[in-house]
Amino acid sequence: MILHSGTIASSGASSSLSAYLWVWGICGVTALVGFVMLLFVPRDAFSDEAVDEAAGVVAQGEM
Repeated sequence: MILHSGTIASSGASSSLSAYLWVWGICGVTALVGFVMLLFVPRDAFSDEAVDEAAGVVAQGEM
């Protein structure tokens, strides 16, 4: 509802600042945990090279 002063009245949909800070805190901690977990992923986990475990041969482009 627009008031006579030209501003829009609050409908009560926004939350308190502490709730926003909690959400930002949880998301920030989750992002840091994800970053630390990526440090433990083997370097070749994101490569396109397929490794034949039985022969120990690396075949590029064959997946």
